[in-house]
Amino acid sequence: MMKNYETAVTFGTPRGRRWGVVLAGGNGARLRSLSRRIAGDERPKQFCDILGNGSTLLQGAANRVSRNIRQDQIAYVVTRSHEPYYKPLLEGVHPARVFEQPANRGTGVAILFSILKVMRFDPSAVVGIFPSDYYFSDEAVYSKYVEFMFTGAEYLPERVVLLGIRADRPETEYDGLNPPDREYYRAMVRYSQSNDFGRSHPWKMPRP
Repeated sequence: MMKNYETAVTFGTPRGRRWGVVLAGGNGARLRSLSRRIAGDERPKQFCDILGNGSTLLQGAANRVSRNIRQDQIAYVVTRSHEPYYKPLLEGVHPARVFEQPANRGTGVAILFSILKVMRFDPSAVVGIFPSDYYFSDEAVYSKYVEFMFTGAEYLPERVVLLGIRADRPETEYDGLNPPDREYYRAMVRYSQSNDFGRSHPWKMPRP
């Protein structure tokens, strides 16, 4: 799926401090009937070629994240019972970058688990959390916004920086983002106005 892992790690630069965590431990309950029809077994959707392009959603996520983060600083949260499905896909990943959970306990636990693991490797890491089961039609644009958010997190180290997509209709089965408080909004506007990408891509988060 991916290139063989690198053993040398260089820190000390903003890009060197960046880590990515791909959340791939979910059970895929919502699309189970579709993934069963595609794969012929009980594998969750992130391990399926949902789009019919010869690549699983997990492979797509790994390639997308590697646009902004070095391969050897990308980790994957998986669930032990899914090993027959994830192991062939992650065979080129260093075993220390595969964070296996004994069981799926939800997104919040997976995020905490992965951040604690990354902190053991690099206490100064700036960690990006990425889903494994999303699709983006324009990955180049997505990558530019990820870069923007990483530098925003470095600019505001005491904050959690969220990248969201404005909804075009209600979707009650999924979580959403509430507007930020005024202090956070002002800080991000200042950051946006301080760099070329922000000036060419105006900050569009709704005012609180």
